[in-house]
Amino acid sequence: MTDSCAVQKLYEICKEILSPEEVVPPPSDIARLKAVLDAIKPIDVGLQGNERVSSGNEEERLFYSNLGAHKRQRVSRGTALIASPQSSHPPPVTYVHIHECDSFSMGIFCLSKSAVIPLHDHPGMTVFSKVLYGSMHVAAYDWDDQHHHTQHFCGMRLAKLKVDCIYNASSGSSVLYPTSAGNIHCFTALTSCAVLDVISPPYADGDPSYYALHPYLDLSRTWEELIDYKECQDFVWLEEIEKPHNFKVEGQIYTGPIINVI
Repeated sequence: MTDSCAVQKLYEICKEILSPEEVVPPPSDIARLKAVLDAIKPIDVGLQGNERVSSGNEEERLFYSNLGAHKRQRVSRGTALIASPQSSHPPPVTYVHIHECDSFSMGIFCLSKSAVIPLHDHPGMTVFSKVLYGSMHVAAYDWDDQHHHTQHFCGMRLAKLKVDCIYNASSGSSVLYPTSAGNIHCFTALTSCAVLDVISPPYADGDPSYYALHPYLDLSRTWEELIDYKECQDFVWLEEIEKPHNFKVEGQIYTGPIINVI
């Protein structure tokens, strides 16, 4: 597959199977799109992709060893990794826009080491993602829909951890759905990295919603009414907040092969 036909093939299959009506494609079509996305290399979209990439196990060991002992407890493991950028000058995040239409958008987020894309949602969207180079930690949550008596607390909603792992270029593509598989997520760059996103349908009204996270056990005195202690460790309270003032995404010109729009 040549550089130009790789991104063209991705565009064409997105055009074929994705809809502006927030309709999730059938599993067979999702598998087809993921297979094409898995074949995309940095050079196919105009990136060099020559940044240092450590082994996943070493990255995870170093990342978690840098957390305080209280943050390494399983009850808050996911929470410790998804805070908004704390520095007034956090590492940069850039976005390379490739294409957008009524049905989907294609673009690349490029993160410097330690950069964070804070916890945000994808309402009504199906999102396909592929790390092109480097590695990142992903923490992702879904709204809880089982424990109705405790779903809301002081303006916050109960959510459950769905993904807490490290992705790199060898991980393959991932997909999240409008109400499942981690629709609310955060990225933390362990090395300089880039992730190619296909979002269907694209955001219609600008930014997503952003969230602050509060550990479940820190705020609830009646967790026994929800579930047993072991299961409780994966629950958190999410509070909608304004976009973090120190999180900024700068645009970058797409330099990859031109897509033949059909």
